[in-house]
Amino acid sequence: MQEHIVQFVQLLRQAGLRVSTAEIVDALVAVERAGLSDKGVFRAALKATLVKRPEEFGDFDTLFDLYFSAFDAPVESLTPVADLGETAEVLSQVLSEADGAFSASFRKLLLEGLPAFSALLLETGRRVGLAGMRYPLQARHFGRKMRREFGMDLWQDQTDHLLKLLEARGVPASDLAGLEREIGERIRLLSEMIQNHADRQARALHRADRSRDMRDELLQKGFGALTAHEIQAMRRVVQELAKKIRDEAALRERRARKGRLDIKRTLRKSLAYGGLPLEAVLKKRKRSKGRIVVLCDVSQSVWNASRFMLHLLYSLQDQFSKVRSFVFVDQLGEVTACFERYEVNTAVDKALREAGIPYHRYTDYGSVFREFCERHIEAVNRRTTFIVIGDGRNNFFLPGEEYLERIRARARRVIWLNPEGRGFWKVGDSMMHRYAKHCDEVRECRNLEQLMAFVNDLARSTSARGWA
Repeated sequence: MQEHIVQFVQLLRQAGLRVSTAEIVDALVAVERAGLSDKGVFRAALKATLVKRPEEFGDFDTLFDLYFSAFDAPVESLTPVADLGETAEVLSQVLSEADGAFSASFRKLLLEGLPAFSALLLETGRRVGLAGMRYPLQARHFGRKMRREFGMDLWQDQTDHLLKLLEARGVPASDLAGLEREIGERIRLLSEMIQNHADRQARALHRADRSRDMRDELLQKGFGALTAHEIQAMRRVVQELAKKIRDEAALRERRARKGRLDIKRTLRKSLAYGGLPLEAVLKKRKRSKGRIVVLCDVSQSVWNASRFMLHLLYSLQDQFSKVRSFVFVDQLGEVTACFERYEVNTAVDKALREAGIPYHRYTDYGSVFREFCERHIEAVNRRTTFIVIGDGRNNFFLPGEEYLERIRARARRVIWLNPEGRGFWKVGDSMMHRYAKHCDEVRECRNLEQLMAFVNDLARSTSARGWA
């Protein structure tokens, strides 16, 4: 059963669920203590140890039902379809006396019936490599492999031989005909069980692959094209990606604390040992976390991009010394306090709807930059990365470039993320070609994949580093 649980975990991972090695060990211990007699308890043990978030319960339940379906095959398909009657005693004697003439699986079919094969489906599937199925159309191929593994291709010859032995024992022709029908029906039902099992495994693999493909599609889908349902699904993806970035940052931090080899000092130290470098001298890295100030356009065209940028920044705020966030349309509203009071999802919703600014007006970047310089310019210093998220469409108001240049003069870097394609940056009321002159970096950021690439680079670069 351990191997089956590990294969099931692989399906969960394919579907996008994060399962660690430690959690697999916990699941194995829980199953060992809970036992396999009660499928409900077995399911609960796996769910409690492998699933972290309530929104993942649906994927878990679906994949569990598909993968472990062999444990709950319909009773009517597992019990004999007819009573063997008085022939049963003679049949047992013949099978016992002619032991070498019949395979173990054929004897099991006759003496124990289909229930004995239900428990063998998972193990037989493992032996034929069912978990290696890549396409649903391969289900029939693997069904044939499982039937050959049971030796079913020899059962017809063994049936004919058995009937001849029983006829020699004086079993009436009517009983022989009934037994032949019974064996044929059991073989047919077992073939259906095997193929159904292979089909369910194919559906489980297909669903896991489809979940992964849907995740990839969401990463590459434009922010402006996302539906309300997809935005909800993206929240989980954002949390997973943010955790991945934090883990990578923690690994870099551990490596940085070790320092790197100082060759000059090591060589000088080696003089005390006759020139042998027996003692290494390391350079220690001095680190100070950078600061972030972000201005998010929350007009309809940029709303989704701003939502996910805020979500990512505050999921990763431990990577920065300070994060201050502002939203705007034609006026500026600071929403930093929302993230100090509420959980990140609630904070993002409040920041985008309750910032105390008129959301229904036309976007005016010039007015916003002027207001920032008048009220919040002290938030920017040489350790600050200043980020603007917006399409640069100013509705033909004054662009206010001089205020953006004033911010740039104080900041470490000014970065602009634009959810529109570069081909539209000089079209209509777009001022991006003018704002770009006052930025250190301008990025096209139309989907979550591009946004994640930026945030990952940001987490790597905002720390000021030096060697001593």
